[in-house]
Amino acid sequence: MIKKRGTLYKGIGLHYESGPHDADEKTTKERQQNNHTGLKAVALVALVALAATCIFGTVSYYSSKQEEQKKEDLVWKARYELTFIKSDKTVGYLRLYDDEYKDGTLNLGFLVGPGVEYSEGSDTLGMLDFFLSLLAINQERWDSVFYYLNRAGVGMKVVFYNKTQTSLYFPDNTLLTLISNEKGMALNLEQFAKYKAEEILGYAKEHFKRDYLLTPDSVSLTDDLISLYLSYDDSKYILGKEFLDTTRVCIHFTDKVGEMGSIFDGMMSVCSRTDRGFAFIYQGKKNHTVHRLVWNKERTRELCKDYPGLIWQYGKKTNQVRTVTTKKKYTQ
Repeated sequence: MIKKRGTLYKGIGLHYESGPHDADEKTTKERQQNNHTGLKAVALVALVALAATCIFGTVSYYSSKQEEQKKEDLVWKARYELTFIKSDKTVGYLRLYDDEYKDGTLNLGFLVGPGVEYSEGSDTLGMLDFFLSLLAINQERWDSVFYYLNRAGVGMKVVFYNKTQTSLYFPDNTLLTLISNEKGMALNLEQFAKYKAEEILGYAKEHFKRDYLLTPDSVSLTDDLISLYLSYDDSKYILGKEFLDTTRVCIHFTDKVGEMGSIFDGMMSVCSRTDRGFAFIYQGKKNHTVHRLVWNKERTRELCKDYPGLIWQYGKKTNQVRTVTTKKKYTQ
């Protein structure tokens, strides 16, 4: 056997024993390899994290855009329902005229009629009563509006353009409760009937202001009837058959007065929503003659089947009917 420094030959096998210098080089190389591998691992982790961040950001962005688009679509549906409410001329004391979606809130602007007054409470409480009465006459439309806003998570601000420009805010999670309370809506309908009775009287006075025979005096509400009281000089005139016809409504009351339609339109808007009949009561000033023309609930329900509920009388001329004397003391 032949020996050499650092080597050993045995048969056909070869064994090499490294010295101290070779061991250092190997350790250094291993460290370099380990460092290189570590750097690659760190770079890979950073790359994966960056990619994940980009993907998450992109997904979040598009998800946010989709949510915002969904919200805007729901708000658009709510505003579409409002177009029908804007077109409704049933009342004049409160009218929706403007709506705007801004900063996550649907803003509604209402014009307040010149005759609106507050008998009790602050302006805010007074206007809330008027607003709730407006909800009551178009419950299905408002219910749709509130449903869409609730789903969108959008609140509603209501601004009343009166002397003080009163405003009310309703969070999205409270909107549905405005309609869902049946007892509350019944009370709101009665408020509507009371406010509308004043408008009916105003329309009657407008229609008869140049009429020398009849003078509208008042409108009364009972559980069963809404009644218009008119007076005349029964010492000079006897009412003709046109006024006393019990089969159809006198044309004085179906004649269009203004954009809310006729006196009869106003009375039917109350009857159709509160299950009332209606009456015209003529009272003599001198001889105290009284004529009562009454359509009870049952008869009125039949008329309501053909009543559209909204006032659509575009193009129809106003105040075309006048009282005509045919014979001495007789009128029609």
